[in-house]
Amino acid sequence: MASDGSSHLKARVRAAPESGNANAALIELLAGLLRVPRTSLRIVGGQKARLKTVAVAGDTSALTTALENLGSAK
Repeated sequence: MASDGSSHLKARVRAAPESGNANAALIELLAGLLRVPRTSLRIVGGQKARLKTVAVAGDTSALTTALENLGSAK
């Protein structure tokens, strides 16, 4: 957790950042990790930046548990 109270997830994909390929790879990666359909995720900020904001639709408690499990699986 950051000093401002926000949380961040660090992810790395191999796709080149051209024609939206890296964004699509990030959505694919997150969908698999969170076990949600790709259509449940969308990048809502930072489409052309390294830092992105991703919105995830779905069951809040299940998503919270999945994110907590990611954070503890270092």
